[in-house]
Parts: sequence; structure tokens; C-alpha cells
Amino acid sequence: MNEKSGIMNVFKPPGITSFGLLSFIKKLFKIKKAGHGGILDFMAQGVLPILVGEATKLTTLLFLLPKEYEGEITFGIKTDTDDIWGNVVEKKPSSFIKINDIENIKDVFVGAINQMPPKYSAKRISGKRAYELAKRGENVVLKEREVNIHQFDVLDYTDGDFPKLRFKILCSSGTYMRSVARDLGEKLGSFGTLSFLVRTAVGKLEIKDSFHIDNMIEIYEKNLDNDLIIPIGDFLDFIPKIVLPSKRLYLFRTGNTIKYEHPYLKGGFVLIFDTNENAVGIGRYFEEKRELKPIRILKVDDIT
Repeated sequence: MNEKSGIMNVFKPPGITSFGLLSFIKKLFKIKKAGHGGILDFMAQGVLPILVGEATKLTTLLFLLPKEYEGEITFGIKTDTDDIWGNVVEKKPSSFIKINDIENIKDVFVGAINQMPPKYSAKRISGKRAYELAKRGENVVLKEREVNIHQFDVLDYTDGDFPKLRFKILCSSGTYMRSVARDLGEKLGSFGTLSFLVRTAVGKLEIKDSFHIDNMIEIYEKNLDNDLIIPIGDFLDFIPKIVLPSKRLYLFRTGNTIKYEHPYLKGGFVLIFDTNENAVGIGRYFEEKRELKPIRILKVDDIT
């Protein structure tokens, strides 16, 4: 693969880390500069955005994108990782939980909520990952953070001593499904552990369009790698676009905040283009000050 910039919609299978899949793709296509857009747990599967070239500067913007998940929660089981692949800490037969109980309480989790990340997570504590500290038996002290769950749907429910709930959730970046499972179980007077998870979408990247490992190997062998890359401009079509003339563009690309007045923008992130329709940077527009501030500068020669 020639050095290009853009986003790849990759399917991460269970049983591999997000970093491990990224390393495989970099080696396969001989990519020098790449990163992933949001960790999926080891046994989780689904959409993993891979940012290539100058697109690696867009990681912050990925946090603006909603994420969709489908998964399963098993009630009555508590593990140290809040998922079924951890060590079982306690069990509590929970046949008393009924589908109506879940329907009546699930809206508590919709909207802006405070959520405590699992102690086995990639959150950093004094420069160390929380899961690294937890594995060593050290005390893990995390802080609640605000997340937003836009939609919480019940797909199926199976009664029993350890009943199972199949769900679909649309949420903001940074929302932990393991925490949802744990907290929902507590609200129902039991325990909850995540027993299956697939990320079905990140923004406009949907699982039905994602590339599996065998797809990518075939693409590599047939030299069809152009099919893998989504151009930066196409991927960021969810934010407004501004075309700057050469003089203002020079000031923007050299890191200067410039005076700019837009007829309808109310402020926020914008994608900056030159007059040749190349994406050249990410800016932030401040309506009250009528200013445009550079956030990320992209190298035009590397943009697809």
C-alpha cells in the first residue's frame, strides 16, 4: 500500500487485542503510520476504525461520533472484570428478575449519566493502565465520568436462575458496556456481567461494510488496497466544511488564529479545505469572537 491517508473500516474478531489487529494490518500493507480509533476488549468484536497516515491526527474527532453495540448481559454472576471472561467473584440465582423489571428500569440509563469505568480497563492512573494495576493486585481508584446513552433497546430475554438479556445501545464514545451490565444488575438487586459484545457501528462506519482479516489478505494479494481507504473528507462529512483562499489558508496552516465570519455556523469543529478541494486541517470556529483556530494541520500531499 502506498502511503495514503484515510480511515479503514475493519472488523475485529474476538480473541485478539485492538493493538494486535492494528499491528497485523500495518505489517500486511507495510503502513508506517497508523492507529486505531477506540479500543475493543479482547473478547469483543465488531467495528474498529483504523486511521492511516495524516488521519491519525483525527483521533480526538472520533470521540464526537456515536457508537452502537449489541450484546448480552447475564444476571446473577459477578466477576472481577465485569465480563464473563473474568474470575467469578460471587453468584446469586436471579430468577426473580423479569423482563418487565428491566423495561421499567432501563430508562434510568438513558441520557447523560455518571458511569464508573471497570477496574480492568485502559483508563490511566498516574500514567499506568488501570488493568495493569489490577492484574498486579494493586488498589485501583477510578473516577466517575459523564457519558451519554442515546438509546437502550431490549432485543430478547431468557428467564432462569441466571437470566440473559440481549440489548442494543447507541451511546457516546467512552461508554463502557461492562459498566452498564454491572450497574443494571445492581439496580435489579443482583449482579450483571457482560457475556457477549459486538460493536455494530462507529458513526457512519457500519459492521456490514467492515473488512475482515481474510478480506484484507485477499485485497493485499490482488493489490486492490484502494478499496480499503475512506478519504478524510468523506469520513468527516458529519462536521461543517470551510474552503479558505490561499492567503488565509497560509495563516491557518502556519498555526495562526484568523478572523473569519460564517453566515450560519454557531461554533464548533470544522473541516478546512483548500480551493482544490483537499482537506488540509481541522479548525474550531468561535462565533462570538468570529475566529477560526487551527486544531490539527494535515499534509496535503498525503491526503487521498
